[in-house]
Amino acid sequence: MSDDDLRSWIKAVDISRPLSQHEVRRLTKWILQNGGEVGWTTHAREELKKDNMTTVDAANVIRCWRYMDPAEQDQRTGEWLYRIHTDFMGVVVKFRSVTQLTGITAWRK
Repeated sequence: MSDDDLRSWIKAVDISRPLSQHEVRRLTKWILQNGGEVGWTTHAREELKKDNMTTVDAANVIRCWRYMDPAEQDQRTGEWLYRIHTDFMGVVVKFRSVTQLTGITAWRK
């Protein structure tokens, strides 16, 4: 896919609906590689600290995750949450926009 095609695809992504594993992978990769915003909730930072991990560790999960559970809708906000995993860590993320990703929580397995 050309850069122009990818940019067109990014603009067309509808984060108000649950995204497929393929869409989540492409969007997280694009955000990380193109200067999108990655933020962390206070809860995520606390959970990382409990497991002696950093936001860099969690960002690496977002960068190279192996599998994803089915999307879950946050009952309070209606936003879609994505639980992504490596063999050693899990991270829950949500998209605030197609250029903004927020880590909700993380854990060591």
